[in-house]
Amino acid sequence: MSSDRNLAETAARAWIERFNRDDAAAFADLYAADGVYIDLAFGIERQGKEFVALLHQRWRGAVSAFNMEAERVLVDGPVAVVQYKAQGRFDGSPLGTAERPLLPTMKSFNARGVVVVEVNQDGLITSTSDYYDRLIMPNGEEPLIRSDSVLPPPGSR
Repeated sequence: MSSDRNLAETAARAWIERFNRDDAAAFADLYAADGVYIDLAFGIERQGKEFVALLHQRWRGAVSAFNMEAERVLVDGPVAVVQYKAQGRFDGSPLGTAERPLLPTMKSFNARGVVVVEVNQDGLITSTSDYYDRLIMPNGEEPLIRSDSVLPPPGSR
């Protein structure tokens, strides 16, 4: 169990680090041959290293100066959950599908997201589920509650 934890945490931290690089092949190498990347914001599921690499390449081509950092990593056996902060500028290629393209907004964004990473016994990713708000990242809309907002105490409304 301890080795599962180590493998999951190592893979999750590598996922963040390699997503930040402009090297789609290195990112895809984190995945098992039949590994799956699920982008819930866009409703996209990609299976296999070739399609994971394509997803990474398209994101990096759409969002300049993209960078994310792990704020928190929680591990349970072969699964790691990473809360991350990300920033960039949606000023490149369109995202989404051919039928429903999302055109660049030319806006910068600062956002938070969560990715759930599951690994096999070899430490390769078998699945990731990436959760973020598509209006903020990559569109650049202001969140309803900003991270620097002060919330009223519970029960005061």
